[in-house]
Amino acid sequence: MDGSAIGTYVAGIPLRSTLLIGTSISLYALDGLVVHAAHKRDRAMFISLALRAALPLIGGAAALLFAGDPSCTNGFFATSCVKADIILGANIAMLAAMAIDDAALSWERAPVRPSQPDEAGSIHLMPVLTATAGPDRRGTPLVGIAAVF
Repeated sequence: MDGSAIGTYVAGIPLRSTLLIGTSISLYALDGLVVHAAHKRDRAMFISLALRAALPLIGGAAALLFAGDPSCTNGFFATSCVKADIILGANIAMLAAMAIDDAALSWERAPVRPSQPDEAGSIHLMPVLTATAGPDRRGTPLVGIAAVF
């Protein structure tokens, strides 16, 4: 669902569509909540919501403090520069929040399946393919393919 949030945001920017941008922000904020709730992971649901709310605020504030644009000569609070810095910092933090949510919170324990009687003593083969090109020890040109099954 993070892809849909990113897609609607990217589509809304060139169109200057507040509807698409608002929809993307809603998807961003709520998709972790919905997915974790559907998997009955209450703690992950609230952590995801807090993460997705706090990181963009922190990213926007950090960008405002540390990413000053030297081309802005109208003083510290030049409106367009401040907005651009805040939006960039918040967007980077939103992507980070999505990545953290997906990597750290979105996991499930794999069900343990009992081993089948025919699997207990079975042998699994892994094919290997090797290609060789170049001279051998005597300088004779050599090209070959070998396989092990």
